[in-house]
Amino acid sequence: MDTLSCRMVTNRKPHKCWGCTRTMPPGTEMQVVVTVDSREFAEARWCLVCQAVLDNGTYEYDDQFGFGDMRNDPDWEATRESVEGEASPVAAP
Repeated sequence: MDTLSCRMVTNRKPHKCWGCTRTMPPGTEMQVVVTVDSREFAEARWCLVCQAVLDNGTYEYDDQFGFGDMRNDPDWEATRESVEGEASPVAAP
């Protein structure tokens, strides 16, 4: 799998986070990663919480995750609270 682009965007419409499956509302910043594997293109969007969990050093660059797997990380909720505060602006899936 090759990464073609990785950039921060501001949603113009709701998008689901690949890491936690939460639907992020318009105006939310997300990381967009575009990859290609065997001529198949894929796009994944990551919320700031899941991106912070990935950046904490526990995971390697080439680790692969299934849809929603970040919610299983033991530090996900604590990271969510530190990034979003106590009252999350996003409803759980």
